[in-house]
Amino acid sequence: MNDKKKTWDKEKVYDEEIYPLMEKIITICIDNDIPLLATFHVIERQEKDDGLFCTTSLNKNSPLLTKLTRQLVSGYDQLPDKAGKYFEDKD
Repeated sequence: MNDKKKTWDKEKVYDEEIYPLMEKIITICIDNDIPLLATFHVIERQEKDDGLFCTTSLNKNSPLLTKLTRQLVSGYDQLPDKAGKYFEDKD
């Protein structure tokens, strides 16, 4: 049995395919005052105990989404050291 931990990198897919869609979604949400919380786990490097998450939160006027965003961010404390620095809160 192989004990080597898996590593994967989907940052290129995020940058080329998801990000352009997210720009449109974010603009629509801002223009229409629609709260948004989206997180993408784009890189997993278990052998380094590291990963990359891309998160966007538009939680203006949404106490529930604010609470969910805080829970998500506090969950980053349970994740590898660098994961939380990629969180971006856009109010």
